[in-house]
Amino acid sequence: MNRYELDGQIRPPPFEGHEMFGYLDGVSQPAVAGFNINPVPGQQIINPGVILVGEPGDTLLPARPAWTKDGSFLVFRQLKQLVPEFNKFLWDKAPVLSGMTQTQSADLLGARMVGRWKSGAPIDLSPLADNPALGADPNQNNNFDFFHAGFNPTSDESHCPFAAHIRKSRPRSDQPSPLNAIMRAGIPYGPELTAAEIQRNTSSSDIRLERGLAFVSYQSRIDLGFQFIQRAWENDPGFPFGKVHNPGHDPISGQNNDELKAKADDAERRYDLATASDLRYYAIPEIQTRIEKAQAEAAAQGVSLADTVTPESIAEVVARWTSIPVTRLMSTEKEKLLRLEKTLSESVVGQPEAVKAVANAIRLSRSGLRNENRPLASFLFCGPSGTGKTLLSKTLAQTLFDSPDAMCRIDGSEYSEKHSISRLIGAPPGYVGYDSGGQLTEYIRRKPYSVILVDELEKASREFVTIFLQVLDDGRLTDGQGRVVDFRNTVIIFTSNVGSAFLAEMGEGPVRPNVRSSVMQAIRATWPPEFLNRIDSIIIYRALSHQDIRKIVDIRLQEVQSRIDSRKMKLEVSDAAKDYLASIGYSGTYGARPLQRAITTEILNPLSVYILGDRVRDGETIRVEFDAPHNRVMIIPNHEGTGTVDDMDMDYDDSDLVVDEMD
Repeated sequence: MNRYELDGQIRPPPFEGHEMFGYLDGVSQPAVAGFNINPVPGQQIINPGVILVGEPGDTLLPARPAWTKDGSFLVFRQLKQLVPEFNKFLWDKAPVLSGMTQTQSADLLGARMVGRWKSGAPIDLSPLADNPALGADPNQNNNFDFFHAGFNPTSDESHCPFAAHIRKSRPRSDQPSPLNAIMRAGIPYGPELTAAEIQRNTSSSDIRLERGLAFVSYQSRIDLGFQFIQRAWENDPGFPFGKVHNPGHDPISGQNNDELKAKADDAERRYDLATASDLRYYAIPEIQTRIEKAQAEAAAQGVSLADTVTPESIAEVVARWTSIPVTRLMSTEKEKLLRLEKTLSESVVGQPEAVKAVANAIRLSRSGLRNENRPLASFLFCGPSGTGKTLLSKTLAQTLFDSPDAMCRIDGSEYSEKHSISRLIGAPPGYVGYDSGGQLTEYIRRKPYSVILVDELEKASREFVTIFLQVLDDGRLTDGQGRVVDFRNTVIIFTSNVGSAFLAEMGEGPVRPNVRSSVMQAIRATWPPEFLNRIDSIIIYRALSHQDIRKIVDIRLQEVQSRIDSRKMKLEVSDAAKDYLASIGYSGTYGARPLQRAITTEILNPLSVYILGDRVRDGETIRVEFDAPHNRVMIIPNHEGTGTVDDMDMDYDDSDLVVDEMD
């Protein structure tokens, strides 16, 4: 049962702030009929993401929600039936909720019950034990249902077992993640909602709602709901995530772990070995297991049980508020920047000039010797396909921001038309998609510490390149809704294949001066000078050599090892087999991309047959050797296997198949 679900016929008593907050918690069957909805008999029907706004006692609501022209003010209905069409209609027309998950919206919805804590009235949980239909167990993390179903303003505090857990010791600044997420979700919409409120108050065509419904701003509900939730959490650290148990106390039997250990010691002194063994080997381990489980659940729910504030805990709190990874706060920036070349070279092979240029530009920015109003760094990578341009971008995102997902990837081929620019920064007011935000601006607004990768820039339109002039120069960009987006904490990387024909003709080795001059001439002919002058470094990639491919073989096989780590398998590939993979995976035109196909064809495909045929089992070593007589790679089976594997399955030549390749 959803933690906010209640029977449709139950209407809780009003609480302080009900008129201000504007929530109705129950909807009767006549109310459902008023929506022109046929209820499903015997089925719980609720949509936790929909909020009912109205005066106390209202049972029928208008059939449609109401909002201003800019969509800032909303009126929601709490339906007792999940209607997919209406749900899609609501979320499409409610961009204010686009930054919140359904769970966070449900947490806000639960604030209607938190208001009862405002007056300090005790809660009576006794009805829960006698009415299983309410679907609440005093031991489960379902506190909103507790307050909703068991509220009794006349009850005595002695009838409230939950009162024993009020005012537990807990740092008041260590707010749970859901509270932080709820508060942060409303911050970006503050200015827009304020402007909309002024517009509504001064407008002669003010929207009047039917049946005396109150016109409530979403931001007001955010603020008031958060205040109610925060006030309840301050009174009870376990709220709304469950009771905070004593780490040394068994949450089920109530027996103290230390007391049982003392009893076991006393039994041993009295030579009562039967009792001592029962306590030592059965009771105490069982209670310890329960304690560890309770601690793990509390930690997963954001409940802090530690008495000491450590640097790690401070870094975690700061990271939760700023979206900067914890490891980035904990490790010194100097150490990371000084070893940047070594870190990048572990993944990017055969491009020492590119790695050094990227590291120098990042260090120059971090040392404070460059303009702080520009992005951290901007690069243009030009070179043949499959030489590591995209891989270096991913590795840089992992190194700087501790996550390969901290990268906004944009394909230039998707913006070859002039009108497609609106998808990048958002459509202007009055056009379709105005409320959805841009692919670039919306991502950076939410994750300002990111790497922006623009792939295949030569395929984009000239207007697309013009968009980045202001970003590269001032570190800012205005989106379609008039909001200024900050790009000063981003690294911008453009990739292109312009000039790759000259590099392919050169062959292996460093880029010669005459070839570099030809590539730069092609680059100047492709993009305007005002764009090229704003880029920090133009890096030319060279073609990979056979020695580079041999090193990449080890990296790709390590990736395969990481896939089978969950099966506790170990992959052992002989040097001869690696040399063979490097020879068939080398291509001067396509770089390292054919290598992934070779590994898939020679190792992964046969290995999948061996695993399914039970010839290689979990926890065993996978041995890969080179079969010289047949000029192929061979996997040594560990067992005969229980499945039937024909020779055709193992000898089938799938070299003509197309396999997706990795950068």
